Amino acid sequence: MIKYDWVKLKREFTTHSKYATMSLREFASVKNIPYGANFRKHTAGWLDARAAKQSHKSRKIEEKLIEQEIASAEEFNRRHLRLYTKALAAAEKILDEQLGKSVDMFGKVHDTGIFSGSKLKSVAQILEIAQKGQRMCLGMDKDYDPQTQSEESAIDSLLQHLKERKPKGGDGDRV
Repeated sequence: MIKYDWVKLKREFTTHSKYATMSLREFASVKNIPYGANFRKHTAGWLDARAAKQSHKSRKIEEKLIEQEIASAEEFNRRHLRLYTKALAAAEKILDEQLGKSVDMFGKVHDTGIFSGSKLKSVAQILEIAQKGQRMCLGMDKDYDPQTQSEESAIDSLLQHLKERKPKGGDGDRV
């Protein structure tokens, strides 16, 4: 009578991918083991063991994917938070240094003392967007629905203003 290594056969049947959909009868045939009472006695519970291992494997794969999605969302949030912080710093700089200044046609910067309404409006929009974005990134506002058009126009206004604030003259003064 031939002796079989039932522990090795069970490990093979429950873990090897080529046997993942195979029945016990097919497995016995592939391994040239007679499918009789002795075989059935030694292989009792193997189908359940294989199903449990596959289920466990599927859960682990799903957990890893969820972890990766969370890490990706966290990094995305961090990037947004950095950008909102930069926008806030730019708005603050405009308020502190640029709001009452203008550049003449010769590139000279003048302190007019008069606040530009359009610049002030752009700064207010930037502040609002930065605050909403930061609150959303920090989890304080879950239902924030950004108004894409106003964000884009505010950012465009900021970029345009930052381009305009560079003096065009050769004296090297920057405001």
